[in-house]
Formats: sequence, C-alpha cells, structure tokens
Amino acid sequence: MIQTAIEAAKAAGKILLENFDKNKEISVKDDKSLVSNIDIACEKKIEEIILEKFPEHDFLGEENDRIDKGSDYKWVVDPLDGTNNYVNEIPMYGVSIALAYKDEPILGVIYLPFFDELYTAEKGKGCFLNEKKRMEIKEKPLDQSLVLMSSHYLKLNTPDALRLVQKVYKTFLEIRITGCAVFNVAMFLKNSFGGGASTNVKPWDLAAGVVMAREAGGIATNHNGDDWTINDDRIVIGNKVCHERILEIVQMENKND
Repeated sequence: MIQTAIEAAKAAGKILLENFDKNKEISVKDDKSLVSNIDIACEKKIEEIILEKFPEHDFLGEENDRIDKGSDYKWVVDPLDGTNNYVNEIPMYGVSIALAYKDEPILGVIYLPFFDELYTAEKGKGCFLNEKKRMEIKEKPLDQSLVLMSSHYLKLNTPDALRLVQKVYKTFLEIRITGCAVFNVAMFLKNSFGGGASTNVKPWDLAAGVVMAREAGGIATNHNGDDWTINDDRIVIGNKVCHERILEIVQMENKND
C-alpha cells in the first residue's frame, strides 16, 4: 500500500513541478480558498493510480472526488496542499496521501516536490524522510520553540480566537503561519517547530501528517485531548511538552466560548 501511495504522490508532484511557473486556470471556492486546474489534474492522477491497485477501497479527495463503497479502508487525499502558495509561486506546497482504517489514519505519504522531500509513515513502522532517514521528535524548552498556528484563528477575528493566539505567542518563542499543512508537518518532523494548533481542519489536511507525527514520537489529538481521527475538525499536534501546553491553552479558551 505504501509503495502505491508513494507512486501516486510522485506522479502528482511531477505535474506540480512542471506547472509551477506556468499560467493556471484559477477559481474561488465557496469557502474563499483557491482551486486550480492543476489541483484537479493531480487528484485525478492520484485516484487513477490508487484505485487501479485497490478498487474496493473508499476514496476521499479535496477536489470533490468521493467514492464510497462501504469499505473500512479510505484513502484521504489532498492533491495540492498550499494552493494559495502554489499559484503565487511560493514553493511551500505539496501532496498529501493517507489511508485510514475505520477512520484512524494508519499510513501517510507527503511529498514536497520543490524540495524533493518524501515523508512516509505506517502505523507501527516508523516515519522516514526519503525512505532512509528515520524521523524522531525531540523536545525543547517552551521559550525556545516556534509554534504553528492556523490562519483560521485570525479569520475568525473573535475575542476568544485572538486571545488564544496571544496566549500562545506569549508562551512560546514565536508563531509561524505558512499556509501549507504538509510543509508544517515536514518542519515539525525536522524539529524546526515544537507543535501547533488548528481549527476548521478537513480530513485531507492532516491525515497523513498525524500518522507521521505519532510514528516519530509526537502527539496528535483533537481539542478534547482524544486521539485525532479523520472525523475531527480541530487538532493540536506537538512534542510532549509543547502539545501539553498548547492543549491547555486551547481548552481554557474553549471553555470561554
């Protein structure tokens, strides 16, 4: 299964690289996010490769490709994470492919084409960069740790959301917003970031990243502190120390909602 996911991710990555600096057909979705003809082409290629090998599995893609056959196995795909970056020729973008079993992510592949970095993980088998280097989450003091925050907190523009961001900012070294979940995961696996929090999460955003975080020794939960599944729309991810503190802040603010 992992080799099929790798093949699909690299095929989509090739399309992304070939079209990175070319004109694209862009439209705006109902949620105001962008989608391009390249997103759609990549999803079709991924779907084709995966379902040729596993025709009995369910398939959930960001760009409206949903196939429900009643299987316990579901492929969850973001063919181009970081579309806003991509169409503006910012190289923080990538492909995310996950396999969930009964809603629990058990396999993940992330490919960052511009950097030619392939991240892979399977439940119980570890997480690797370019299939060779084992990734291992390490801990840092909170005041030396960068933290990732979803821009959705700022879009909410509510007192509670802004207060949450301010508390996180005061607790950690600084906050970063990259506009690309798969890039965030890669940097977390490299220990550049101690962790992060997000709301309004879609299953394809972080399903692959959750497998990787856990296999590398990190923690990924919903805002209640329960293990994150593809049915959760809020997430806290981090090393043990950062996760504990971010979750504490998030839960404190959720009580004020």
